[in-house]
Amino acid sequence: MTSKNTSSKKKRLWLVGIFWFFVGSYALIFYFTPTNPYQVWLGFLLLLIGVWLHPLKNEKFFENRLSKFKMHKTRTGLSVAGLLIAIVSFGINLQQYDIENYPTPSFILLSPESVSDTSLDYELKLQAEDTTSVTVEGQGVMTQGESDSSVYQFMLSLDSPKNTFNVIAKNEHKQSETSVQITRKETPEEEEERLKKQAELEEKAAQRKAEEAAAEAYGSGENKLEAHTCARLQVESLLKSPSSAKFPFESYKEVTRYAGYNQYIIESSVESQNGFGAMIKTNYTCLVEYEDYKCLSATCEFY
Repeated sequence: MTSKNTSSKKKRLWLVGIFWFFVGSYALIFYFTPTNPYQVWLGFLLLLIGVWLHPLKNEKFFENRLSKFKMHKTRTGLSVAGLLIAIVSFGINLQQYDIENYPTPSFILLSPESVSDTSLDYELKLQAEDTTSVTVEGQGVMTQGESDSSVYQFMLSLDSPKNTFNVIAKNEHKQSETSVQITRKETPEEEEERLKKQAELEEKAAQRKAEEAAAEAYGSGENKLEAHTCARLQVESLLKSPSSAKFPFESYKEVTRYAGYNQYIIESSVESQNGFGAMIKTNYTCLVEYEDYKCLSATCEFY
């Protein structure tokens, strides 16, 4: 009686193992994806471990493979657990694969992008594909009706001649976002305001250009020459041996620039004797204020 019960028990466990083996094999064959090959090999390994651990009907070859796995319940539990892990891992991988390959929402603008009149009311029409919902500026868009559920429409207000609206199309897993620009004809008031601003900008540009031209004219020629000479005199007064000063042969226009407000910046160099009698080259920068043919001030720094 005991032998018969044991044989019947082995048979049932063997059938359970075969069932899980085919379930796991089906998951591997039909649901695995190449996006994660590590899960594929893990599934195969778990299947093989499940088959190896699970008791067979005739265990002459396998009954002594590992002593602690001789109990049918322990080996059955481990094999079933391994197969379940394989199936769950491939189910997760399949879901991830489906999300990655899920179509991205898209839409086409059916209404005109430019309106020829000055009307502030505008009906936005979109034809969307692979889309479950559309929002414009954060507000939901209603579908046109049962006749064409892929067409969405929404009433907008064109507050200015150029209007930009943010459109978001969504489905179960993905969303796409883009901007739609709608233009309309200017109202008389808007045209007047635009021309006024344009005239102000042109006036400011002309004024700035005239100021730059006047500054350049004032800061050129004789004034630059006098400022350059004033800077050299100030540099000589700061040297330990002014009589040994040698300035490079240079054009005063290249080293002198007008800084505005009657001020000039001179950047150059000088060679002179130091306290030991050696000729040393030193760079300097001077800020000279020159006005009405007079050198009002000169500040120089050596570096």
